[in-house]
Amino acid sequence: IAYLGVSAYSKYIVKYAKSKNEAVRTEAYASLIKLMATDNNLVSLIKDNNDLSLIDVNIIVNAALKNPTINMNDDSWFLSQNPRLMIVSLLLTKYGNRNKKSNFTPILNYTSGEEKEFSKLAWEVLLLLTPENELVDIIIDCFEREREDVKLLIIKASQHISDKRFLDFLEHIIEHQPLLVKIEILSLFFKHDFDRLTHFIQTDNDELNKAYKEATSLLTIN
Repeated sequence: IAYLGVSAYSKYIVKYAKSKNEAVRTEAYASLIKLMATDNNLVSLIKDNNDLSLIDVNIIVNAALKNPTINMNDDSWFLSQNPRLMIVSLLLTKYGNRNKKSNFTPILNYTSGEEKEFSKLAWEVLLLLTPENELVDIIIDCFEREREDVKLLIIKASQHISDKRFLDFLEHIIEHQPLLVKIEILSLFFKHDFDRLTHFIQTDNDELNKAYKEATSLLTIN
């Protein structure tokens, strides 16, 4: 039906989008989105399925990216109070609109959400699309409140940043960070400011000393 473009059957396919059978549900999502002409239909589909799993969300995003006829105004979705619609918007931005210029400040509201994968995804989009000068301010403001896995994500995605304020900030907070985060910070110093790295050669902090040895051994191997 979807291949033939017969939209008259959409209301029947909606029933299968709520099936407990994952394979049937997957095909229903893909078919419905292929038949859609406007993003209003997509918004309705997402809002009507509050129990969407992350797998379901990814299927919907993949299908939406493959449908060039949907004219999506996903900028407005950043302000949505519906968590799943926000996730879809973030994924569409991440995979489909990397060069798009927009205001991603509203995403900050979701970087510290209760759903771990959701908050991590929000950070991925921010790190990918925010101009460097704005990103440095965001990181400095938010970094110390984040979970260890998010801190690692931020530092790994910021290896290209050589901004002095950013490096000063990392040097200031490194002593109180988890071991893996310390290692990533020292690796960043190695790339952009070797003098900062040498500050930690004779450190009295046992964990920093361990991080230094780990970081320099890995960098020497690479």
